[in-house]
Amino acid sequence: FAVVSCESNGGKENIEDNTGDNPSEDPDDPWADWIVEYYPFPIIVSVCDAEGNDLLDSASPSAINLGGIKMLYNGEEYTLNEEHSSTRAYEAYFYGIKIEYDTTNEKYELWIGEFNGDEFFDNIDITIDWGDGRSDILTLYNKIVAPYDGEAHIDRRFYLNGEQVENNVLEIVR
Repeated sequence: FAVVSCESNGGKENIEDNTGDNPSEDPDDPWADWIVEYYPFPIIVSVCDAEGNDLLDSASPSAINLGGIKMLYNGEEYTLNEEHSSTRAYEAYFYGIKIEYDTTNEKYELWIGEFNGDEFFDNIDITIDWGDGRSDILTLYNKIVAPYDGEAHIDRRFYLNGEQVENNVLEIVR
């Protein structure tokens, strides 16, 4: 039994070799005895002004009113949940939108999700309503690419207001 972790465009995947546990029907299929698990992932958003001030920090003079922040996703409205429970469960837990403090970068971040890493998302929109008449739209595309070439991977893309961003951690400058 072997476990292999690999990076795949914004998420880690866990690949297990179950050789002997589930014998292949097709001896030429190199993936028949493998289970591929795609880790759940959040979208992480930090917000700052042009001077780099953290607008999610209530101590900042130009901070966003956290009580006014809402998220629209899949026909549902979610309010910012400052108090949340964490779990060590491996499965994706969709908590909506929450705020976390990043001790490494010393700033507050909005965490949106979690999203199932193996679920197909066809350019779904997630709207963040800042409660002051302004909003931003995050778009998510996630599709498993069949491992016929011998490598398991996903096509995962993120967009902010229609512009593609590098990964699921992004910064909005207001």
